[in-house]
Amino acid sequence: MESMTREIEEILKIRPYLGTMNLVSTRPYFLSERYSLKAEGGKKLFWPANVDGCSVYVYRWKHAPLHVFEVIAEVKLRDELGLKDEDVVFINIDDIYFEEVGFFSKVVWYVIWWRRAEWSYKKDGYYEITRPWAKFLGATQLNKKEYSVKDLIKESISILVRFLSFGGGE
Repeated sequence: MESMTREIEEILKIRPYLGTMNLVSTRPYFLSERYSLKAEGGKKLFWPANVDGCSVYVYRWKHAPLHVFEVIAEVKLRDELGLKDEDVVFINIDDIYFEEVGFFSKVVWYVIWWRRAEWSYKKDGYYEITRPWAKFLGATQLNKKEYSVKDLIKESISILVRFLSFGGGE
């Protein structure tokens, strides 16, 4: 953990408060990996942003849902901004950091997350079950990829087997 914190400090040029503020949007956003700052060999991605007047960095991991924004700052944002759970905040991210969410990725995102966006933090089981689908079908921060029907069937079987072994079929 300490070496990771040191790497993030070097990359972001700040000493981050230990802990992130988790923001959940009601729609999907794809952030461009091309313009991100990268840590841990590209597994962790960062973009500069602003939350209610405070300079921050948005953090996403490769398989993050497209509606989740983890926010890193030098201060504890909850205290700095007087926030509590469920408060609405505004995050400003420069347009250059966004890429269009494709039609298919939007459809997959809406099927998985519409009216359930907060479940990414409140229901770990749901996230664990849906993550492979979202990842495979292009509804995560992971680079978009092409897939064939054969790949889709093979991955669907694999996901179903994991789901049943997870206890989701009981």
